[in-house]
Amino acid sequence: MTVPDDAVTTSPEAGGTVAGSGGGTPLPPSPTVASKGTVARKGGGPRRVTGVVVGNKADKTARVRVERRVKHPLYGKIIRRRGHLQAHDPENKCAVGDVVTVEESPRVSKTKCWRVVEIAPGSGL
Repeated sequence: MTVPDDAVTTSPEAGGTVAGSGGGTPLPPSPTVASKGTVARKGGGPRRVTGVVVGNKADKTARVRVERRVKHPLYGKIIRRRGHLQAHDPENKCAVGDVVTVEESPRVSKTKCWRVVEIAPGSGL
């Protein structure tokens, strides 16, 4: 007695095949999911971006403008996209116009999930 190919009962974890596929098609690998609260990226570690301080009125907070260059999807021209981040500055050292490097950190408040890592020397007004 022979068993047809579409009656394979092997579990997907054991490298089984899709039932009913006829030719014994292998199952696709299960996707890997990063653990909650981490940034899954090549090289590991938190993301770091550089930007210019555009506001420091809030206590222990610096508003940083970051700029990235992207290629226009239709025309191919390189264009600038800007965004603003709220960065934690525990010592209130940042002044408007400073060039700073910020990195991702655990959430400090509702809008702050970045922290100031370094202030470029001589970048003040």
